[in-house]
Amino acid sequence: MKIRYLFILSIFFISEGLWAEQGAKYLIIANDSYLPILQPLVQWKTKKGILARVVPVSQIGNQPQQIQAYIRNAYNNWPIKPEYVLLAGSPAQIPAYNSTTDCYYGDMEGDYKMEISVGRFFATNARECSTLVAKTLAYERQTAMLDTTWFIKATTCVREDNGPDDTLYWGDSRWFHQLCQSSGYIQIDSLSSNRGNNSADVSSAANAGRGFITYRGQGVGTWWSPFNTIDPFSWINCEKMPVVVGATCATITLESSGSMYGDKFVRAGNPLTFGGAIAYFGTTGIVSHGAHFRSACYRGFFNAIFQEKQNRIGPATLRGRYWIDSLYHNQTRYQEWNLLGDPELCLWTAIPKRIEVFYDSVIQMAPQILSVAVTANGHGVANASVCVSMDSSVYAVGTTDSSGYVYLNINPRNIGRLDVVVTGNNLIPFEGSCRVVATSTPYLIISATTIDDFMGNNDGIINPGEMVRVYINLRNVGGVTATGVNGIWHSITLRGRVLDSIAYFGTIEPESVRIGDPLELIVDSLNRDSTVISGIFTLNDAAGERWDLPLNLVIRAGKIIIDTVFFVDSPPGGNANGQLGKLESGRLRLAIRNRGGGGLTGVFCKVTCDDSNVIVIDSLAYYGVIGVGESKSGNRDQFAISAGLGLSRHNSVLFLVQIYGDGGSYYYNETLSFNLNVETGTVNDPIGPDGYGYWCYDDTDTASGIAPVYEWFELAPPGPGEIIPAVSDSDAVTRSLRLPFVFKYYGVSDTLISICSNGFIALGNTSYRFGNNRPIPDTVGPPLMICPFWDDLNPDENSNGYGTAYHYYDSSRHRYLIEFKDFAHYNQPNIRETFQLILNDPYYYPTPTGDGDLIFLYQRVALNSSCTVGIKDSTETLGIQYLFNNNHHPNAAYLQAARAIKFTTNLPRQIQTPWLVLNGVFVSDTMGGNGNGLYESGETLQISLILQNRGRAPAVHTVAILSTNDGDAVVYDSIANFGLINPGEAGNNLSEPFVICLAQLPADTIANFQILITADSYTTVSFFSVGISGMTGIKQLTNTGYLTNLERIIPNPVVNSVVIRYSLAQTCVIDLALFDVSGRRVRTIFNGYQMAGLYESSLSLFKLPRGIYFCRLEVKEQENKKWFVQKLLYVR
Repeated sequence: MKIRYLFILSIFFISEGLWAEQGAKYLIIANDSYLPILQPLVQWKTKKGILARVVPVSQIGNQPQQIQAYIRNAYNNWPIKPEYVLLAGSPAQIPAYNSTTDCYYGDMEGDYKMEISVGRFFATNARECSTLVAKTLAYERQTAMLDTTWFIKATTCVREDNGPDDTLYWGDSRWFHQLCQSSGYIQIDSLSSNRGNNSADVSSAANAGRGFITYRGQGVGTWWSPFNTIDPFSWINCEKMPVVVGATCATITLESSGSMYGDKFVRAGNPLTFGGAIAYFGTTGIVSHGAHFRSACYRGFFNAIFQEKQNRIGPATLRGRYWIDSLYHNQTRYQEWNLLGDPELCLWTAIPKRIEVFYDSVIQMAPQILSVAVTANGHGVANASVCVSMDSSVYAVGTTDSSGYVYLNINPRNIGRLDVVVTGNNLIPFEGSCRVVATSTPYLIISATTIDDFMGNNDGIINPGEMVRVYINLRNVGGVTATGVNGIWHSITLRGRVLDSIAYFGTIEPESVRIGDPLELIVDSLNRDSTVISGIFTLNDAAGERWDLPLNLVIRAGKIIIDTVFFVDSPPGGNANGQLGKLESGRLRLAIRNRGGGGLTGVFCKVTCDDSNVIVIDSLAYYGVIGVGESKSGNRDQFAISAGLGLSRHNSVLFLVQIYGDGGSYYYNETLSFNLNVETGTVNDPIGPDGYGYWCYDDTDTASGIAPVYEWFELAPPGPGEIIPAVSDSDAVTRSLRLPFVFKYYGVSDTLISICSNGFIALGNTSYRFGNNRPIPDTVGPPLMICPFWDDLNPDENSNGYGTAYHYYDSSRHRYLIEFKDFAHYNQPNIRETFQLILNDPYYYPTPTGDGDLIFLYQRVALNSSCTVGIKDSTETLGIQYLFNNNHHPNAAYLQAARAIKFTTNLPRQIQTPWLVLNGVFVSDTMGGNGNGLYESGETLQISLILQNRGRAPAVHTVAILSTNDGDAVVYDSIANFGLINPGEAGNNLSEPFVICLAQLPADTIANFQILITADSYTTVSFFSVGISGMTGIKQLTNTGYLTNLERIIPNPVVNSVVIRYSLAQTCVIDLALFDVSGRRVRTIFNGYQMAGLYESSLSLFKLPRGIYFCRLEVKEQENKKWFVQKLLYVR
């Protein structure tokens, strides 16, 4: 008997990369949402012979140690180990190690040196990821050939310091010129600041097309003037995208937030017209006197490309780092170099050649050796890479010999198309295919399937809870008739039960199709959307042939996702900025979409929040029917929230959304979440607290009651200060001094401090002395660091510097002062800063934690674009960053002369104000209606509210005004007095309720209301809705004219007992029950058969806790099942 193992996907497309069980040469670790965007890149890399695999970061873990461990396991254990790693996501999505380097992910032996090439797609959103994928594919596959000269043009930029480093800058650039000229380049621009060139010249060259653009000179964040205003987003270079090398200080940031030159170069462009740079190779580090380190990597990188003929960028970057390590053995300088772009990118260093590829266009489905010949201009091409692949059964890669031939052992096991891809150094890729055929045997495949969900909703799709028949179409694509064909299907992943697994097909002639007996199965109602039932359909025929065909069935169901969240904080409840702020109240609009494959009815959502500073006033919203792919904006039935004084700035508030719906044959229940942004405040608000409890106040934060005052006490002559010699006379030096008192800082007490000439101090002893400032917190720099102005400063007047450091103990005011007087920036002696640091004695300046106060004073600020201002703790994981490289904290006032900044654990002055929130709504139709508890069209209703004061001050003379712009109701009595409501207490208007009248012909079943609440020096708003009943008060119990529905819960809110009214269209089995918010059944009201008609059931809620409950009516009508749900509030 012959057995055919066929890998044909009939219904479900497997998204995991082909041959994934073998490992991968090219490993992509991706932000989860980018996976579908990256598929074209995975497919191209694999097709050209670099077996690729993409793994979501959620599968690995989002910590650098977890990511490295995954890569190391792959490197050590996969049959095909990774040679390239691409991190697809911004540093906020996939973090860099220590926020400074991706080299960590290529270190497989723990010695910091890389065995694997690593690159990063710096994409902050899906569009940018799509752009980077499209640019990479265009560069490798669709090279710009209308103007082929751009491949052999390059540009170098030199920004002179007019100092000794200029020799290195020019030496590197001229050496690169020589390499290009030796390789046949026709134009190498030589731009420099001394020659009058600027950013516009760089952009002009890029728009004309350049293969490489390089920079030598100083820079941080950008290349320095006059090359500091390059805007790659304005380039119109399309496919002519250069590799950019920035051999200078940090022009790549791998912080979780922020942007520099490097990522701007690669993020520029769009998926259709491309543009910007294809890759950027640069550093994240800042170093003084480090031009020689950058020179080593620059030369090693280009030597690999032009001399060693390394045509892939990743291995070339490894060679650049190798030169650093060989010459200087410096880990920091090695790891600061990072690549933004595809690490396997094949570089163009000449005009690409067109090739011709020869092979058989039709081959047999049998083991064989496939011969492929590659020629250019009639001559064989050596060292070309040839990859042939076919679904998951054939994958072979080889390299052509000196004659241009390669011979590949393949064994096609099914018919179809065999892809042939040829690539090579400076070769235009060839993409072709040949046909695989079978002529001497029958060959059966599944050509189609049909679903008959006869015990479901008859939509031809498998839904949870359905009984279905699966009809299979078999096609014989072989050259011989198959007789006596029968099949059996088996699955180990089915959640449900197989009723009939055997199908008979009989005789199937060549090129004919036969439909067999159906398979029958029941699918469990707990299955979710896109659940795959994996199975094998085993076929046998009378001649003993056997085929094992994958038959995978996909279950489709409703799947609700949150599309958008809008916070509507219109005045007077808020400031209309769309962000939640302290003491704001507003509507929360949740737009949802059904991304699943099944429709849902009766959809409603419940929003909750665990933050004690946020109250969800109206937590339920009804959405009704949501079909497949349909969105509901939530405009008509909105949630409502209110925030208190304790709301933290700069964070987001987490909300949970419980979603319920009816899928017909299953009940849908899902919990999602979303975050709502909180206002950042203004520069007049303090920063903090951090995780320890430190706050930061500047002199503009006057409302806090703790704002410092700029009060300069001069230490320099004729002042009383004493010079600190070593700090005053040396560039990059740190000295330790004794304090006259014990100072406690982040819980650590000491009398020793270390003072550095680069504008920082640290509690305790440290020898760290460098001016390469970093953000806060960061492990660069010493623990317990205090940074009034951390920058590359130089007070050494013998080395082109200037400045003097002083210290003084002011015993009368119990404080220790340090002054940095006229400190010059490195290599810029005329740009000088003057600032002071004051440490207050904690014994005389008490704080809640016993930690000392720190005060920074600034007499002169000349250049604040490259410094760090802030504090950090001993673990270097907590701190407050006031300023980093011209990026101020949102609450930080601009750093300038006469600025004062204070760090303390003292809390800001608390504002004493009420916080009134709606805590209950009671509606009655007794006085102006029929008293049946149903709020019906034309009725007059009385509405009473409960207002609770969750604030810190009494609400005096509280008045509420009811209004509506809803055409379904008119307010007749709109004002109610609540009087005095003390903190922690509640008030109501039961004695003077509001009066409204419902419209005779309401547009829908919801009437929305707003309450304007005022008290002395206090104003807020709140919201609620009243449901309008579709019933008209008919009480007779008849069996005609009713739809099946859960009509009304009377009264609601509930005090002790409740009447539940429902109607049935026909005789059926019902289950009427009460559930709590967790979905737990707490009462069964009725279970059994009932005739058609209108019913009322009484229910006591005695002994149940107060809160929200859901009444569910489950109806079984013949083979159909439906659910109806309403909420009730038990207030007891």
